Amino acid sequence: MTGDYGEYLAQDAWPKEWKDEPALALRWALCVVSSRATAANRRAGDNDSGTGVRLIPLVDLANHRKASGGFIELSGNERIMYDDFMDATSDDTGSFVVRSTWKCGTSRVDLEKGDEITVNYNLPGYQAVDWFVSLGFVPAELSSSTMKANGEL
Repeated sequence: MTGDYGEYLAQDAWPKEWKDEPALALRWALCVVSSRATAANRRAGDNDSGTGVRLIPLVDLANHRKASGGFIELSGNERIMYDDFMDATSDDTGSFVVRSTWKCGTSRVDLEKGDEITVNYNLPGYQAVDWFVSLGFVPAELSSSTMKANGEL
């Protein structure tokens, strides 16, 4: 890929290591996408289009918390009168929303000024090693299933 797309990248601002070995730039970019991207519909707002990923500014600043709500991708058809939490228009299609509530038992609690905004990453199939390799941490709810790795990885 570096050979195919390398000439389109602004290499003048690259660190020396990338200039010497352009494949390092591609590795860095893939790591950024794999650790920061959010699961999304392949086509914005189209629930039937399959799963893709998107980089969404500021969303990756929300830390994981199992008791938090998840990301919500708008289709543009949401209406309060249909028990949705907002009225959306076609201009909102593909936008992501993080609701400011935590689940405490069976009820929701609104956040107050100064509370951390967190989101449930909702990765039910991930084991501790998947979380660590993909996201760089192991969530507290999986801490009992962790083990020490001896030797080199």
